[in-house]
Amino acid sequence: MRRQLPYLVEKDPRFPENLEHRKHWEYAQVVVGLEQLGALHQDALVLGVGAGHEEAIYDLSTRVRWLFATDIYGSGYFRAGEADARMLLDPDHFARCPYNRNRLVVENMDALDLRFEDRTFDAVYSLSSIEHFGGLAGATRALDEMARVASSRQCRL
Repeated sequence: MRRQLPYLVEKDPRFPENLEHRKHWEYAQVVVGLEQLGALHQDALVLGVGAGHEEAIYDLSTRVRWLFATDIYGSGYFRAGEADARMLLDPDHFARCPYNRNRLVVENMDALDLRFEDRTFDAVYSLSSIEHFGGLAGATRALDEMARVASSRQCRL
């Protein structure tokens, strides 16, 4: 959490103590989980679905070959917040931690129709988004899409 959210460490050197938030925990857990699965390495291709401009995408861009961040930027319920269309043109605007701009690809894409070939990615993840994909049917379809584009060389996330 401290590496992913250095601006909060600057605010309070005791972070995360007294500044706990579920999103901070999620960011840390996805990175730790991907590390433990061996999915983070300099040749890895990783896909974030419904990624908005979460700190995790910025952190992961420093640890993999390519990090693809997808969301329905500029539309939907979160268009004025986490899915701001500006992310498509200016991800620097939202970066609050160091990242590798050359390894971050931001694309407007619906989680129910991931426009990638089968088994493209070493890892695929989604944080706090699947419940917004259209109920059980939408969540199931999104999970099917994520499984389809996840490589059989690694585990399916």
